[in-house]
Amino acid sequence: MAANPPVTAGTIWLNTGNTTVFGAGTSFQTDGVTNDLLVAGGHVALIQSVTSELQCVLYGPWTGPNLVDSPYAIFRVGAVTPRVVALVDRINALTARIENVFGSLSAYMTDTFLTATDADAALTALGTTAVGRSVARAADAVAARAAIGLGNVADLAPADLPVSAATQAALDSRLELIAHDTFSNALWARTNLGGFVHVELDMFLVPAVNGTGMNLRVGTDNGVTWQDGANAYYNNYIEIVGGGRSSQSIAWTSALLGANVGHQAVGGHCTARVIISQFNQAREALFSIFTNYRNDAGAFYTRINTGVTTAFGARNALLMLPDAGVFSEGRVIVKAVRG
Repeated sequence: MAANPPVTAGTIWLNTGNTTVFGAGTSFQTDGVTNDLLVAGGHVALIQSVTSELQCVLYGPWTGPNLVDSPYAIFRVGAVTPRVVALVDRINALTARIENVFGSLSAYMTDTFLTATDADAALTALGTTAVGRSVARAADAVAARAAIGLGNVADLAPADLPVSAATQAALDSRLELIAHDTFSNALWARTNLGGFVHVELDMFLVPAVNGTGMNLRVGTDNGVTWQDGANAYYNNYIEIVGGGRSSQSIAWTSALLGANVGHQAVGGHCTARVIISQFNQAREALFSIFTNYRNDAGAFYTRINTGVTTAFGARNALLMLPDAGVFSEGRVIVKAVRG
């Protein structure tokens, strides 16, 4: 919608400092110029009200030059002016409230905080609690912790945090993963196991030639020497071949712990589980062996061995080595319980 054109009909008389505008040939009342802008002699004024067709009144004294039979223009802004005036009134009221708040705050700061005799009194004036004041006065982190009742709390790294007796006992009784290794036709050894009373091994072996077997030995000097046939492992076993079953009790004098996992045939594989109790104790070690394998002739065997070492000594090392043949693939997982 096009804006209303300015009112310019006739001429006006207006003296400096006066608020009444006189017109000749004007139609102030008909044109409805209340709250519109009067522009004349290079100055601007806001019309407050209309008295007649030839007279209107400004909001404030005219600051421009004396006007005699002067052309003019009245711009039609009356619809906007009331809202502008209302906005100005609200801004003025808000300004007054802000000044009142800052005045009150200034008085409070002067009367309480700034007149405090020491830091504690100043903190009290700001509403700080007794605990908060104690923390603020603390000379260092240790004193600050004591102020909030945490004086016995140590600044420890996670690895240094204390463990309760019950928690430590639970940790000691669990199986820890000691090794998860792969190997081929080579020796596999693990030393520094003197802290473990119970050791378990899970093995998976694949032969490269017929007649391949694996032995397990133990040692008491971290791998310098290994217990062998001179230590006379005593061994009982039950062996199941297909639907048949046989059993034997022998004094095994070969260089192993009674843990020969059998001679396997190419195309088959062997899984074995070995459990050694009293491993690190200076007494006989008890062992249990559960083996599944295929022999040279292709027959499938299940063997359950139980036995005991007649050699004493606190054991701390394990060794696996082929007693015959070659392995193309091997994997061993060792878990143990401390004690």
